[in-house]
Amino acid sequence: MINDTFAHGLEILLFGAFFIAGIALIQAYMIRMLKLYDKNLKNEIKKKNKKRR
Repeated sequence: MINDTFAHGLEILLFGAFFIAGIALIQAYMIRMLKLYDKNLKNEIKKKNKKRR
């Protein structure tokens, strides 16, 4: 690893940066979808409670 060039190090650094950015985007998407699911679930529970009364 000591004999590798600066270009190889830069390639690895860029790959790591894009990989982490991709994981962050997927995580943000999943959190948004879970919040939407929770909101819809709460709305359905409210609708069912109103029908019971």
